[in-house]
Amino acid sequence: MTTTASERLLQVGGLAMWLLLGIPRVSAFVSDPAAADGPALLGLACWLAWGVAFGCATGPGPLGLGPRRALLALQAVAALYLLGPARGNTEGGLLVAVAAQIPFFLPRRHGLLAVGALASAFAAVIALRHGPAAVLGPTVGLVAFMAFAFGAASLAVAHAEGREELALVNAELRATQELLAGSAREAERLRIARDLHDTLGHHLTALSLNLELAAHQAQPPAKEAVERARSLCKLLLADVREVVSELRGPEPEELRRALQTLAAGVPRPQVHLALPESLDLGSAQRAQAAFRCVQEAVTNAARHSHARNLWITVALRDGALAIEARDDGRGAPDLREGHGLAGMRERFEALGGQIAFESAPGRGFALRATLPAEAA
Repeated sequence: MTTTASERLLQVGGLAMWLLLGIPRVSAFVSDPAAADGPALLGLACWLAWGVAFGCATGPGPLGLGPRRALLALQAVAALYLLGPARGNTEGGLLVAVAAQIPFFLPRRHGLLAVGALASAFAAVIALRHGPAAVLGPTVGLVAFMAFAFGAASLAVAHAEGREELALVNAELRATQELLAGSAREAERLRIARDLHDTLGHHLTALSLNLELAAHQAQPPAKEAVERARSLCKLLLADVREVVSELRGPEPEELRRALQTLAAGVPRPQVHLALPESLDLGSAQRAQAAFRCVQEAVTNAARHSHARNLWITVALRDGALAIEARDDGRGAPDLREGHGLAGMRERFEALGGQIAFESAPGRGFALRATLPAEAA
């Protein structure tokens, strides 16, 4: 979980309730440690386990989604044990805190099933303590609180996802704007290069030929002046050709700026982007393919993987491009290529490159893409 306002409130409130519920247990143990029997010590251990699991599950640490779900299950088991025979009902508040965490770790349908399972387990504990006749009242009350907590947390998650989706779209638009602005500048450079080549280059070539003819017909001292003018004309023509060549070349910083803009604008997951010092891919088509590859990796991690971190490495060696991306999301047991992944594959294969995808439950999503160096 990231530290948004709603998540921080959940964490502070849950820890405060946990501390208040543990004060009687801790006080009894501190006042008379020798009187603590096995069940009391086990109850104290469950209370401590719940607090540690809650703090780790809701904290900003590097844990993935799978371990956080396991910690959530540990909280549920510990809370249910604390509700066991000869224990108070106030520990039901810990189950309410568990219900409030469920929307952050499970899809809505699975979350509803989890809340139902918690309510059923609570009803079973009450039946064991007081008999089936006493189940209805406490269960209805606790289910109401858990439903409220689950609903409030679901709204907070939906609101956060909406803001993240908007931020992702905004980052994609800004990065695409960088590429479009670069394309517009490249088109303008090409137009200027063509104009220089077709007009100034043509006239300088004609002038050089006329000066060469004049040099053959001129007599000293005019011949020396014509030769100097001819040499200057050749130098000027060479300079024009060099300028035209530079104007026709791509601008490597355009892709770098677009990738950095995309990575910086995504609130979740945190994108760790590694770029080479030089990012000259030689053509707009190759730069576009590289950008779309990184964009799809970011989009997949933000919308589908529920990842906290995304690592992207772009390497360029002797003109050959290599892109690696991996996240720490939930992964998928059966990876199916949608329109985005299929489009990436088609784009790379059209340029002579290759791309591979990997995913497994609990191991996130990874891709490796390569483009060979352009033929000279």
